[in-house]
Amino acid sequence: MRPARFLSRHGTLLTAVLVVLALYGMAQPSRPTAEEQAEMAACFVFTPLAIPRPEGFREREVRPVHPSMERISAWVSAMGAAATLSDVDGDGQLDLIIGNTYPDGSPLLDAQAVGVMVMSESTSRSINGGRNWLLLWAGAGSGEAPQVRYRDASDALDAADARGWTLALAAGDLDGDGVLEAIQATGFVKGRVNRWPELQALGTANDSLLRDPRNWPRFQPSSDISGHNPNAFFVRDRHGRYHDIAALIGLGGAVVTRGIASADVDGDGDLDFVLANQGEDSTFYRNDAARRQDFLGLNMLLPAAQGRAPRPSAPRRA
Repeated sequence: MRPARFLSRHGTLLTAVLVVLALYGMAQPSRPTAEEQAEMAACFVFTPLAIPRPEGFREREVRPVHPSMERISAWVSAMGAAATLSDVDGDGQLDLIIGNTYPDGSPLLDAQAVGVMVMSESTSRSINGGRNWLLLWAGAGSGEAPQVRYRDASDALDAADARGWTLALAAGDLDGDGVLEAIQATGFVKGRVNRWPELQALGTANDSLLRDPRNWPRFQPSSDISGHNPNAFFVRDRHGRYHDIAALIGLGGAVVTRGIASADVDGDGDLDFVLANQGEDSTFYRNDAARRQDFLGLNMLLPAAQGRAPRPSAPRRA
């Protein structure tokens, strides 16, 4: 077929294909260059410090579980929950957000329970059996028996979001530039045998069948389900996109994290953070990067006892 005749017959189709390819290329997220990533990473310097284990601490890979859940004990032990404090409604008081995996009062971790546990209502749609809670601060009292009161505002959560799985996520301004960074836990079950094929089959199975844990594949301590994925450390670039630079700042190790908390632990004006890991030691990361801005540090003192004056602490430079 002559080229001119071919183009006259298929020109519209070829034009459409070229337009689709061009739009696809334009829609791809841009990645920063190696130099740009190195520039972003230079703002962060973290020193990992092992958290001492309590005396008599015994390490274990799985938790005691309901007898009917024994065959998937590694799966159950990997499922997490989370809680965080934040001023959600902007009233100057800290509210409480709780992420659950199983319903309140579940006998999941009762090794002496009887009967058969009922699994999540929809494994194929990744909906957990618990519910996330949003509790807004409603008042507090002091005195000999201090207390705080919260009111349930969980209805403010979208129904789908209120039933999503909760692992660990934290955000904070870790380099003092006024822009939040985010740390995300990505690992699930750390072991030696890849069980993703079984999990994939599980996700496409009949939900009615999977409500009985005895019909599940075995997920034992040797099982591995994304257990060697490193945590992510997201930093915003100059174009407003966030990129994971964990490997560039010493956070690229393979750990299964189930809790992340940040605070100025050493009182030097920047945020440090802790990773609470599953099946291995938790780690405190001290923020040793040079500060970009000055900070105001307040040393709060309790009232002194009768006849005794509080001893002022050594001043810190701003």
